Amino acid sequence: ISVAYGDKKHFLLPDSSEIWLNAGTVVKYPKEFSKVQRLVHLDGEAYFSIRKNTSKPFIVETSQLSVKVLGTRFNVKAYPNDEKITTTLTSGKVEVSVRSQPPHILKPDEQLTYDKKSSDIHISVIDTNDTNCWMAGKLVFTNASAGEIFRTLERHYNTTIDNTAIIPASKRYTVKFLKDESLNEILNILKDIIGFDYQQ
Repeated sequence: ISVAYGDKKHFLLPDSSEIWLNAGTVVKYPKEFSKVQRLVHLDGEAYFSIRKNTSKPFIVETSQLSVKVLGTRFNVKAYPNDEKITTTLTSGKVEVSVRSQPPHILKPDEQLTYDKKSSDIHISVIDTNDTNCWMAGKLVFTNASAGEIFRTLERHYNTTIDNTAIIPASKRYTVKFLKDESLNEILNILKDIIGFDYQQ
């Protein structure tokens, strides 16, 4: 199942687990899960509400890490062109595995961030409402680079942002848009915060 830019989808998996897909996301799964595990492949961002089945763990595979659960609610963000992959746990327990590293167990309200370039892993306690608010159409950026913000806006508004501004990746921004602002309203606010001009 793939989701176009500017769109979102919500559906049930074969085991009646629920999944919400964010814009620009692709998820692959079998018509029926195997007898030993429930495996899905994710490129993009999805929120999962998984039916408990201790004999059949649920596994989300992304390009560089996998998330294993028994029954829980969690968010995975793993877009191919993003610098980081994040897993955020709302309730229950998940085990996050990165190749050639021991697995990490997350507790509710913890977020694991994996840096694709350096392979560094960072676990922090966060407000999961901020992570999951994309399901309600809200946009929250926490310690994000300008590039990450522009890529998210492209997906959310199904648009192309030709970014020629020289904004250092080391500069990080935290900003929340919670009122269904238009792209113009958001860019007008960001240009004052980040410091750029734009034209359509």
